[in-house]
Amino acid sequence: NDLIMLMMIQQLMSPSGNNNNNSNNYNNNSNNNVEKQKQENIEYIEKIKKETLELLEDD
Repeated sequence: NDLIMLMMIQQLMSPSGNNNNNSNNYNNNSNNNVEKQKQENIEYIEKIKKETLELLEDD
């Protein structure tokens, strides 16, 4: 699971053009799980950004 998380973070940080290269390594079922995890990671990052901005505004 740590390896998957690391790969997801690398994909999130990479330019969008590179995102399709790694997905070819998964079968369809795994790829769906990867896309789901990626979306959850994006939502989590957005949540943390929002909370961080709110904390900065409070000061």
